[in-house]
Amino acid sequence: MSTSPKQLGKYELQERLGQGGMAEVWKALDPQLKRYVAIKFLHANLRSDPDFMNRFQREGQAIAALRHPNIVQVYDFQVSSPEDENQMAYMVMDYIEGSTLADYIRRTSYAHNFPSDEEIVRLFTPISLAIDYAHRQRMIHRDIKPANILLDTRNTVHNSMGEPILTDFGIVKMLGTATITSTGTSMGTPLYISPEQVEGQPGNERSDIYSLGVMLYEICAGQPIYRGDTPYAIMAQHVNGHPIPPSQLNSHISSEVDAVISCCLAKDPQARFSNAAAMIVALSAAFHLPVPDQVRYSISSFNQQVRPSSSNPSHPELPSNSASYPEISSISSSSSELPTIAPTSDAQAARNDDVEVSEGETVAARLTPSMSESGATKLSGASYPLSPAGPVTPLPASMATPILPVAPTRRTNTRKRLFAIASIILVILLLGGSAGVYVLLRGRAATPVTSTIVGTASFFSSSQFGDQGASAINDSIQVHLQHVSDPATGNNYYAWLQDNQAETASVFLGVLKVTNGDARLSYTDAQHRDLLAQMSRFLVTEETASVTPGNPSLNAKQWRYVASFPQKPSPVDNFSYLDHIRHLLSGEPALAHLHLQNGVDYWLQSNTEEMYKSAIEARDHGSLPEVRQLLTDILYYLDGKCASQDLNGAPGPKVPENTAIMHAATISLLDCTQLTEPPGHLTHVALHLNGIVKAPGAPAQQIPLAAQVNSDLNPLRAWMQQLRTDALQLVQMDDAHLGQARALRNDMVIQASYTIGGRVDPSTRVLQPGVEQICGEISLLATLEVFPYNPLNQYG
Repeated sequence: MSTSPKQLGKYELQERLGQGGMAEVWKALDPQLKRYVAIKFLHANLRSDPDFMNRFQREGQAIAALRHPNIVQVYDFQVSSPEDENQMAYMVMDYIEGSTLADYIRRTSYAHNFPSDEEIVRLFTPISLAIDYAHRQRMIHRDIKPANILLDTRNTVHNSMGEPILTDFGIVKMLGTATITSTGTSMGTPLYISPEQVEGQPGNERSDIYSLGVMLYEICAGQPIYRGDTPYAIMAQHVNGHPIPPSQLNSHISSEVDAVISCCLAKDPQARFSNAAAMIVALSAAFHLPVPDQVRYSISSFNQQVRPSSSNPSHPELPSNSASYPEISSISSSSSELPTIAPTSDAQAARNDDVEVSEGETVAARLTPSMSESGATKLSGASYPLSPAGPVTPLPASMATPILPVAPTRRTNTRKRLFAIASIILVILLLGGSAGVYVLLRGRAATPVTSTIVGTASFFSSSQFGDQGASAINDSIQVHLQHVSDPATGNNYYAWLQDNQAETASVFLGVLKVTNGDARLSYTDAQHRDLLAQMSRFLVTEETASVTPGNPSLNAKQWRYVASFPQKPSPVDNFSYLDHIRHLLSGEPALAHLHLQNGVDYWLQSNTEEMYKSAIEARDHGSLPEVRQLLTDILYYLDGKCASQDLNGAPGPKVPENTAIMHAATISLLDCTQLTEPPGHLTHVALHLNGIVKAPGAPAQQIPLAAQVNSDLNPLRAWMQQLRTDALQLVQMDDAHLGQARALRNDMVIQASYTIGGRVDPSTRVLQPGVEQICGEISLLATLEVFPYNPLNQYG
């Protein structure tokens, strides 16, 4: 802007906050809502760039759709009137009171007043989760740097310097600066640009991980990663240079932290962490700190692979009838209570107590750095045993999961798994020798169980895309054993997944290495098959190290550790513990019959998230016909086939926006009296939780977890019912009242946000979790307890 305008549409421009090569930002007042906003004017020549408008509309819509507490909220994006001689494109967003992360780093690390380990983890955790969230929405930043992270001083609950808020998502792509130009302007800033972007590539998710690693380097080392007289001199070092390890510049930084940063800064994008939350898990381990709760239970981190990917193909990445429901007759309409599980003493314990976490409880805990000749810290593959070597025995084609219609396309990988099951103490914590095994349920009182458990093997989802284009589920397993003796000289431990059927081929997970009695292994199936749907047992054999076996030994004398899911059917519902776990997490026959693939919790979470997005759009959209369509969509998610009754006499559409929503709403979130089998997803989940508690042989550690999750469904149901009440009132209004019903539309969003992230009960100050945490805890039920093999005990 060449002038200083005082008015832009309804906004009163007050002061210029900053100016850069791509944009300038003004503080403005919205007199209608009586709040301050920030307006970013983009430096684009609209007349000489005919493609700008298309990019601006496309990227602007994507940016405005981002809804995360640590990403600045964009409210509007416009181009000033074409009659204006100085036609300008601008975006209206939240005004954040505070400085930038760049200012903070200058005051602290650059002044050798380094933040503590805890402060670094707390600072980078919300930044990382925001980046992962945006990546799941197919939004890549491409210019992450401290100057693009604002510190909100109005929110200092978690970070005393202010809560970090990311800005400028999509700006680089919007302006079309996809490569380095002759003037030195590049996609990204020289100090933080990734090697592949320097070489002219557009950049991807792992380019953002690189930039995040550069920021971590700065805050740990107290100086820029590279220095140079020109931008090109700095950028060339990103391609060919090796930074000084931070531990050589800051005596408080360990070689373990060097290794984490080195992983972020790998020249090969595939050698970096696959997502930002994985970096946080590794960083927490390197600092000997517990993994933050936000990482464990956030909406951005359920699908994490806590490791950098390998580009080596030998190291792969990380009944058909409807089920019967004997309890369904006791459940009536959507206002009914969920099935009740009698709470145990553990389930009644306080939920917000601190969870004690032992050191090294992550797969990245034993990162061992090795120094290159140039002094750069690199990850030693031998000390980072996350991917197995050796063959992977394929399952027969007859065991392949049937290909069903894919999930709604509007949902972008929203089934979130708590990958860091091992990192959050693997559900149980072994307290050494015969001290006992204790349950960790969000900090509840511990319940001692048999002392012979040596660890766990937990299924999780990598979130990668399989051959059919759908996001993989249950395609990975994390193993963590403690107090394990070394194998005999010349032998190795080999880990396997098996099924009870003799003709089913075993899956070789890899060599299980032991370090000081601690054994860890992470495996992701190369074909991204649903391992939980096909495997039910875990076995560790001790065999010669000279030849990697193609199948586990049949000689039980070579079996060392075993685990299996209980499979005895209950006389109540004829389902076993394994059946209930699979129906929740893998595939439910009653849903498959309706062409809804995946487990019940997938659809509970997916439809809740889509409903939340629709609620936000319905609140913010200025077109009343669009608002009515969104309200119709919401009611279909909530009531399914019963939504047609809700819409009787209401102006506006009577069917969802598209067939994808109609298909997803085949089964409603709440119960619909027109369809009693299967019930609504909330009730369906509760039925399986009841079944888990009553299943013969159900692990003692899982019973209080199932009981607590069942209890958590009740406030979730209440929020959905209130949201439904709001939507029903709005959908029946005429246009005049609907346009003025801002308070009711806002309350609908508040209720929808509770369904996602939960809320703190104002009377008890206890967190009532939303669907993200609930589904994450359901995934913890897919954990095998590993015991030393005993021929007197039945295996499987």
